[in-house]
Amino acid sequence: MLGSHHNRRRDTPPGEGDPMEDIEYQTVTYHTVWTVTGDLKPQDLGFDLMSLDGSSLVSSERHSDTGPVEMDWREILAQDPDNPPVREGGNATSIGIELEFLVAVCRASEDIPDPLRKDHRWLTDSLINESPESSAFKYTVRNKIIDRLSANGIVANKTNEKWWESGEQLMQGDDEPYLGKFFFGWWDSLEYEQENPAILQWLERHKWLRAGMDGSDIPGAAEVLRAQFMEYLERDKMRPFTISMGALKSIRDKLSTLIQGELTATSRKSIMQRWYESVSLFVNSENEDYCNSHSVPVDPLAVPDMGVADPRYLVWSCKEDWTVSTSIPPNDCYNIRSGKIPLMPDGKPGEVTSLYKWFGAEVISPVMDYDNPGSRTALISTCTVLRGEFRIHKPMEFIQSGVHVHIGQQAGWTLLHLKKFATLWHLIEPFMYRFHRKDRRKSAWCKPLATECNLAKLVFRRGLDTDKDSLLMPTTTGALSRAYAEQMSRYVPNIQDHDLVSFMSIIWQYPEIDQLNLGMSGGPDAGTTIRWRLAGSNLTSPTGPNVKTQTLEFRLMQGTLDADHIWKWASICERLVIFARDSTPAQFRGTIKTLLKGHAPFLTTLGMNEEDLTWFMSRSNGLNDDVHFIYPDLNGKINWHNPFMTTGYQDTHDLRLNDRID
Repeated sequence: MLGSHHNRRRDTPPGEGDPMEDIEYQTVTYHTVWTVTGDLKPQDLGFDLMSLDGSSLVSSERHSDTGPVEMDWREILAQDPDNPPVREGGNATSIGIELEFLVAVCRASEDIPDPLRKDHRWLTDSLINESPESSAFKYTVRNKIIDRLSANGIVANKTNEKWWESGEQLMQGDDEPYLGKFFFGWWDSLEYEQENPAILQWLERHKWLRAGMDGSDIPGAAEVLRAQFMEYLERDKMRPFTISMGALKSIRDKLSTLIQGELTATSRKSIMQRWYESVSLFVNSENEDYCNSHSVPVDPLAVPDMGVADPRYLVWSCKEDWTVSTSIPPNDCYNIRSGKIPLMPDGKPGEVTSLYKWFGAEVISPVMDYDNPGSRTALISTCTVLRGEFRIHKPMEFIQSGVHVHIGQQAGWTLLHLKKFATLWHLIEPFMYRFHRKDRRKSAWCKPLATECNLAKLVFRRGLDTDKDSLLMPTTTGALSRAYAEQMSRYVPNIQDHDLVSFMSIIWQYPEIDQLNLGMSGGPDAGTTIRWRLAGSNLTSPTGPNVKTQTLEFRLMQGTLDADHIWKWASICERLVIFARDSTPAQFRGTIKTLLKGHAPFLTTLGMNEEDLTWFMSRSNGLNDDVHFIYPDLNGKINWHNPFMTTGYQDTHDLRLNDRID
C-alpha cells in the first residue's frame, strides 16, 4: 500500500549552514510502503492500547447509520488520513513574538528627585499625579511607546483596550456628587496637552455664565457652555481630532471657579462635568474616526492571510501586561549603595523601586515569515528603539516577564505533524528548560506540559473530573484505532514505561486536531511551556474571526529585549516544528529512540544551528546536570544604580558598569 505525502517547500532558502537544508529545501514528496504480514495484533506492536478504565481502545469494527461495518485497517493506513494535502498558496512558517517588560514611567511624587538622573531616557512629569491604574496613565505610556516605534519606521498602531476603562470614575470626596467617567481616548496622551495651546485660549474668550444661574437648570447651563465651545471651534477653524482629552480635562477643572452666579460648589462641578461629558463624546468620536482612517492596516512584513483573527497581529502593537505591572521588586533583589535606601514618611526604610511609577508593557509583533530576513531585522529595530528611548528594567526573576514565540504554518498544520510534535516535546521538555534561567522551572507562567496539560493530568495524576476525562479519551474504534496503532509503531519505538505508553498511545489515537489540542491544553489561561492554539480536523482551519491563532505558543523564555538572544531561541523553536513536520518515519523514530535512552546530544540531529547552541552554552553556568542560562549580575542581584537595560539590541547588561555599585 502506498501513502503519498504532500509537497513542502520554503519560499526562501534556509540560512547558510542549515543542517536540514537537504531535507527542507528540496521537494519532499515520497512514498511510504506499508508492509504488513500476517494478522497483526495490537500487542504485537509493543504498546498497551488499553484505556484507563481497562476497556480496549481497539475494536474489530466501527458503526455506521445502518449498523456495524467491517473495515480494513490496512486500507486506512494507505489513505494516510492524518496527513492530508495542505492548502494551496503560501507555505511560510510564521513567527509572532510577544515582548513583556517593565518600564519606569515617572517619579513617584513631585517632591522625589529622579534617583537615576544621569539616565536621559524618557521619564515624564505629566503622570506624577495620575494613578497607574487609570486609563489616562496606561494610554499615555502605551501611546508613547507606539509613537516612538512609529517615529523610527516601525509599523505600529494604537488599539482600543476597553477593559482599561471599565468602571473608571473621577476621583472625588465623599461630599462631592458623582461626576461620571473620565473620558480618555485610546489614541490620547496627557503629554499631548501641551500641543493644544489654542484650545486653552477659549477659557480667556468665552462668555461667562452670570447672574440668574442659581443651580435650578444645570443641564441648560452646561448646554450654553457647550454651544459657546463649539462656536469657538468653528470660528477658529479648529479640527476636533487635534484636541486631546488632557486639554479638555484642564479646561473642565478651571471652569468650576470661573462660572459666576449664586451657585454652590456642587452645582458648579455638576455644570462643569456635564459640559465635559458632552464635549468629550463629540471629540472622542472625531478622534476615533481620524485615527482609524490613518492607521496603517498591514505591516509589509506580515504574512497576508494569517493575522485576520485579530487586526493587532498585522502590525506591531502594545498593551499592558498586568502580571508584569504587579511584579515590582523589593530591595533584596538589588545591590544597593550604602545610604541610598529611601526613608518613608514614618522614618522607616522604603523600597528603592517605590521612587518610580512603573508600567508593565507587552509589545506584540505582526505575524511574520520566519524565513524572511526582514523579520529578524524588524525585531532588532524594535528592541533598539525600546531600549534607546525608555528606561526598561533588566531581566530579573522577581519580574514575571517573558518572551512568547508563536510558530504557525501558513498552509496548515496536519494532524500527523502535531502528533509527532507532541511526542517529541514530551520527551525533550525537561532539557529545553536549560536554555533559560533556572527560575523558569518554577514559574507559574511556564509550567511543564508533561504534568500540567489535560492529558498528563489524566494519565499521570488522575487530577481531572469524570466529565472532562471522557472528553479527553479518543473516539477512535475498530479499524481506525488499529491503523493508528500501526502508525504509531512507525514513528515511535517500543516503550517500557506503562504510563508513558498510555500517554503516547492516546496522542496517536486522537482522530482530530480539536481533540489533540484539548489533550495538550491546560485551560484558556494555563501557564504552560507551550500553549496550544489550534483547531481543525486533520488539517487546521484557516485563521479568521472567532478562530484560534493556529499557532504553538512557546512560553519558556524569560523577559528580555536582547534581539539576538530572542532570535536564537525562536530558531530553536522553529527547528523543532520543522523536524516534526519534515522528518521521515525512520528519522523521527531514531530520534525518539535516542531520547528514550536518556541521551541528550540530539540537538544537531533536530537541525539546530551549532553556533546558536555554542552561544547558549557560553551563557550557561557550566556543564553539570543543573546547567541553565545565567545573567552576569553580581551575586545574582541587579545593581540598583544601573538597573535598566543598556542601549542597543544585544546584551542587556553593560559589563563595564554591571558590578559597580559605587
